[in-house]
Amino acid sequence: MNLLKEIPFIRFLTFLVLGIVCGYFSTISFVAISVSLMVFSAIGFLVYHLSPQLYQSFPKRWLSGAFAFVFLFSVGYIATQLKAPSTLAYDYTVKASGKILTIEERKEGWHRIVFEPSAISNDSMPFKSGDLWLLMVKGDLVIESLQSGMQIAVYGKLLNHKSPTNPQAFNYGKYLFRVGIVGQMFLDGGHLKVLNNIPEWSLQVFSSQCREYCSQNFFQSGVTGTQLALLNALVLGERKGIDRELNENFMRAGAIHLLAVSGLHVGIVFLFLNFLFSLFLKQSHPVRVIITILLLFFYAFITGFSPSVTRAVVMFSFIQTGKAFLRHINMYNILCMSAFLILLWNPMFLFHAGFWLSHLAVAGIVAFYPIIYGLFSFKFILFRWFWSIISVSLAAQITTVPFSLWLFGTFPSYFLLTNIILLPVITPVLITSFVVLMVSWIPVVPNVFGAFLNDLVRFMADVVDYIESLPNSFITSIWVSWPLAVVLFILIFVWFQNYQKPSSRLMLKTVFLLVVSLLVINIQWFIKSNVNKLIVFDAGRELFIEFVNNGRCVAFSSPTFEDFQYVFVAQGFEKRNVNQYEDLYIINEVSGNQPPEFYRINWGNKTYCLLNGGKALILEKYIEQVDVLVIAGSPDIELAEFVKQIKCKTIVFASNCPPWKVKNWCKQFIDMDLTIHDVKNMGAFICHN
Repeated sequence: MNLLKEIPFIRFLTFLVLGIVCGYFSTISFVAISVSLMVFSAIGFLVYHLSPQLYQSFPKRWLSGAFAFVFLFSVGYIATQLKAPSTLAYDYTVKASGKILTIEERKEGWHRIVFEPSAISNDSMPFKSGDLWLLMVKGDLVIESLQSGMQIAVYGKLLNHKSPTNPQAFNYGKYLFRVGIVGQMFLDGGHLKVLNNIPEWSLQVFSSQCREYCSQNFFQSGVTGTQLALLNALVLGERKGIDRELNENFMRAGAIHLLAVSGLHVGIVFLFLNFLFSLFLKQSHPVRVIITILLLFFYAFITGFSPSVTRAVVMFSFIQTGKAFLRHINMYNILCMSAFLILLWNPMFLFHAGFWLSHLAVAGIVAFYPIIYGLFSFKFILFRWFWSIISVSLAAQITTVPFSLWLFGTFPSYFLLTNIILLPVITPVLITSFVVLMVSWIPVVPNVFGAFLNDLVRFMADVVDYIESLPNSFITSIWVSWPLAVVLFILIFVWFQNYQKPSSRLMLKTVFLLVVSLLVINIQWFIKSNVNKLIVFDAGRELFIEFVNNGRCVAFSSPTFEDFQYVFVAQGFEKRNVNQYEDLYIINEVSGNQPPEFYRINWGNKTYCLLNGGKALILEKYIEQVDVLVIAGSPDIELAEFVKQIKCKTIVFASNCPPWKVKNWCKQFIDMDLTIHDVKNMGAFICHN
């Protein structure tokens, strides 16, 4: 495949992406220079194409591409500089007034509010229009009356995005920055004041109100509880009612893509609309084309214009227009046009996982679905239908797996089984939902469809629970480095080329890339097999410690350390450093007058000791020398005397130690030659053996 010839729009997309990348990582703003270059290149491009002497000169044909490159590069750079939120170097105490964009109820009385400030009191703080703040508010009855679009005033400390305190951990601050949030503020309801009880109208508020209206209709039709939360996610893209356990189950079963409205949902809506309009209008009728496109964009608007939905709507709009004008449709070119337009609208989407996964999945389906589906021919329509579902799932996985493994390091083992069972259910769920909304004004009728809808969604939840409970349903800590991911993508592309037009040269390339992939995998395994580290993670109020010996890991954990905390705290480290889990010890807090728990590990040429909770004045029986002492929980002992007994030189306070006790202990060590590491304030402790 000649990419530049068959997919000409890929050049424009490449130029724009380069500009976005430079704009995002640039520490100095060159907007003025970029504007000058954009104007100059636009004028140069017009002069070139309007001047026959230049346009018809073969040696000067490169000028057209050069002007286009400079223009699109400048556009990408400028758009990113303008769209990117302000960067906070410090925490700021600030008063601000502005508008609520979204509000979600969280556990233990917390509410998550995305807030768009319009005026702030601190002149020293960076601020520009479009900046968003994340407010975590707890307490006070005023919270219950808040709605999207209301004007409020807040007072508190706006925290900047901190770097992760654990190695290779998920950077939540960077994620928030890429969705436009400049900082977080934690406050109680007393520091929030409602300025206007009537929500201010805006497109975003109207979108939220539409979702709320649809959700209320689902509720009134008989869909309640977990089923209602799932239905809101499946149809409206509203996931605020999904609890963490349910979300985890869908992820582990390989069905997380169903909870985010995506191209699959838009495709079903597109087919449903085409079926309805085919009863009245021809496919090429302009009214049918315009109404279909408008309804698709309205659906994307209601669901919040996520990257995957926007990509799908743009693509289907091009397809509908092309069919209306009887034009040949190149799906790869349309895919590039879709990405180009989305990035023009919001260049920060380039750094969203959903943007990449959505486009990669469509590319995989377009390229590999015909190949996989053509492998078998079934006589019965039911078998052909099931095989088509399997083919679509496999085709999408071929192009998304390298990226998702590199980004997440996890893989749902039974994704095929999940898709075979649940994908056929999505269509009736969506169609029945639309029927419920259309007949909501008629008595009784919505409840009939609502009961059916409730059963369908409950069936989906039950299937996910069962598949997630199967052995080894979710593989974690898979390390695919970026060089390996790049090699795998090149391998997929070369194999596809070889399938389309077999040649010995392409076959040799395929074999070579396979060898390189295996070599990189073995190098990664060798690197992990030589890792020897002790790491005391910053796990908040929990305890989590790992000893990694030649890639094999022994872990110590508090009993309340949950799976979702592990994902944020340790999974990134493990996938790059651990080959095999040897054992996990649950460390219970020792209370009362019981003596502290001790765990002694002789590892290499060092001795490590974990002391957890309990009470004692002098610990006489533990007098052997210790190189590193880890204090966990809240032990009530004469710590200075104990440290002298064991002749320890390195003290580590785990993150679950009370800060006031750590402060008092440190005072006891002032005159002692010790290395002290407080995990809560200094981040994870790492010791190489």
